[in-house]
Amino acid sequence: MPTSSDATFLKIHLAFLHFLFLSWGIHLAAGDASAPIDLLFRLSISIIIVLACAADARRLHLPLRRIVRIIMLFTWPLTVPIYLIWSRRWRGLLWLALWSLSLTAAALAPYLLLLLTRPDAF
Repeated sequence: MPTSSDATFLKIHLAFLHFLFLSWGIHLAAGDASAPIDLLFRLSISIIIVLACAADARRLHLPLRRIVRIIMLFTWPLTVPIYLIWSRRWRGLLWLALWSLSLTAAALAPYLLLLLTRPDAF
């Protein structure tokens, strides 16, 4: 039976995911090309995405085995759309489009803010 903690964990993971995408956008807009920080952002985003999928699967009473979560950690751009379609059927495509637009907007917001405040920076 799903609990309110599953839904709360999912909301926390998705909010933190937006924070990571926004932070990564700020990092890239600042022009810092530090490889260790990029690796840290990518690893953090992968972990949070897998945790969000695991919390969502628990909430929906769907089995998401440990091996699937490990595979998702390394192949999330491919496996998260598959998970969304598997768990929600055609509505999964709508959720995928919604979250893709939302996370892209979070990552591009620093660029747009920099463009509006300092057009000469580009």
